[in-house]
Amino acid sequence: ATYRVNPNADTKYVVKVTDQYNCSAFDTVDVKTIAGPPLYTSADTGICFGNKVLIKAYGATSYEWIGGPKTAEYNAQPLSTKAIYVKGFAPNGCYLTDSVVVTVAKIPKVSLRADTTICEGVTLDIVANTSDDVAFDWRSGETSKIISVSPKTTTEYKVVVANSTGC
Repeated sequence: ATYRVNPNADTKYVVKVTDQYNCSAFDTVDVKTIAGPPLYTSADTGICFGNKVLIKAYGATSYEWIGGPKTAEYNAQPLSTKAIYVKGFAPNGCYLTDSVVVTVAKIPKVSLRADTTICEGVTLDIVANTSDDVAFDWRSGETSKIISVSPKTTTEYKVVVANSTGC
């Protein structure tokens, strides 16, 4: 049989085995604990999809990011929200594991109407079509989803949208 232990201090374990004739035997095992290294990481963070984020570990002698480099710093580019784990090693070979959660926010999508020709003096509504919860920033300085325009010459209209995470 296997018994998994995780002591916080040196501990002696005793096992007693009894057979069908009620005969018993004992054995002991001493488990000594060795201090692991201190291990600290960057705070959990968020990025926009497609971006990279520099995460750091410190306090240990050496590091190994699971699926990444064996350095204290990792320029990670996760495709979805995930915990990124790092092992921090002490000179005695012991290690601790910690993680940084990187939340990946989607980039909002927006579309405008096709290029349009209107007569001078006519007003045209331009709608920023999106199903995302975003803020609108038109080149003209307006901040609503729909702007009404009546240009006197050919004019290009552009809008930038950003969600609450800044994407």
